[in-house]
Amino acid sequence: MKKEKDSRFYDELYRKGGWNLEYTKLPQDSIYYPVWKIIVGNLNPEDVILELGCGAGQLARLIMDAGFNYMAGIDFSQKALGLAEKLNSANAFRFFLGDIYDRKWFNTADYNMIIATEVLEHLQDDCGIIDYIPRGKRVIVSVPNFDSDSHVRHFNSAQDAIDRYAEWVTFECIGEYCPNPTHNRYIYVLKGIRK
Repeated sequence: MKKEKDSRFYDELYRKGGWNLEYTKLPQDSIYYPVWKIIVGNLNPEDVILELGCGAGQLARLIMDAGFNYMAGIDFSQKALGLAEKLNSANAFRFFLGDIYDRKWFNTADYNMIIATEVLEHLQDDCGIIDYIPRGKRVIVSVPNFDSDSHVRHFNSAQDAIDRYAEWVTFECIGEYCPNPTHNRYIYVLKGIRK
């Protein structure tokens, strides 16, 4: 199994703007926009959202622009948070530098929805993070079917991801997005409830 990358790796990635400068783009100009639209389309007015691995804050921007209650975004890359705060300047106070392996992020009763897009595949203890989520919370995640330098794992199908987390969350696939049809690359969007 590949080893998880540290915050310095991601600081450098965000400093360079990511592949094709994706981290510097407005949400609607990003290759990930179709994934984010699926997520925003599955939010409820009563959701209070905690985002794990908020990155450059592009999804947060879409969520807040749509009028949903984005409580907080956590990331361990200072460079990512700088981009998130710049993109969401009126709401910069909603972004926090922190390690999502720290259980304290999960111990507030103020949120009822956890979002983690393109995060779990980067973590060696992804199941531990899922286990931290309190019972009854709603969850939306996205995971890829392809490898990259920073991926610890990938999923051959949405069902593979559903099966991996079935002990903790009752997931269903709510979308598949193919950002690179030439290489048959997919991102699976799953939503569920922590058991």
